[in-house]
Amino acid sequence: MVGDFLNEPLTDFSREAERKRFQTALNEVHAQLGQSYPLRIGGREIWTEQRLVSINPSQTSQVVGYVAAADRNLAEQAVVSAQQALSAWSRKSFAERARYLW
Repeated sequence: MVGDFLNEPLTDFSREAERKRFQTALNEVHAQLGQSYPLRIGGREIWTEQRLVSINPSQTSQVVGYVAAADRNLAEQAVVSAQQALSAWSRKSFAERARYLW
């Protein structure tokens, strides 16, 4: 196995401090809703006039964010870039790849 997987410990919401920490985290996420995001192709940020809307499926009136929409040319660039990066990316450890998510 590449890395050991551990679930997060359970949170005891009967403790006020834990409830406050959770609410703070929710408030931080809520404050970030509705932002716009570029495409990222080959390490470049690309903004386009057209954007796709991401909606919260459990609250369909809530916009999670907007992302630049790719046309056919940009989609093809993304595929080529991904193919070029695959060799180096596939040799990275699980831990290295996971760091990109934080």
